[in-house]
Amino acid sequence: MKYSLFVFSAPVAGKEEEYNKWYNEKHLADLLKIPAIPSARRYRVADAQADGPLPPLSPYLAIYEIETNDLASVFNEISTRADTGEITMTDAIDLSKVQLVAYELLYSTNQIGRS
Repeated sequence: MKYSLFVFSAPVAGKEEEYNKWYNEKHLADLLKIPAIPSARRYRVADAQADGPLPPLSPYLAIYEIETNDLASVFNEISTRADTGEITMTDAIDLSKVQLVAYELLYSTNQIGRS
């Protein structure tokens, strides 16, 4: 089965550069060492929004693709690796603003012939 894990987060005030460096150079690499997580992408909330300015849940979003028949075991693996130090954290992330939501893939398509 395929899932996407959406992780909303924010840096501690004054530590945005450190937060982004850690996330891009360390945290994504740590999570991609887990076999069930083949890819990850990061986003920052855009200035333009379809319905005008909205307060974002958090200014940053990471999306991890997960391929597994046992999603709970992937979450357990993440937790175990965090406990053993294989996944390192930073004091530049505001943990009070972190929210994780997993979605199961229902349907996928591509635009054929699009360059």
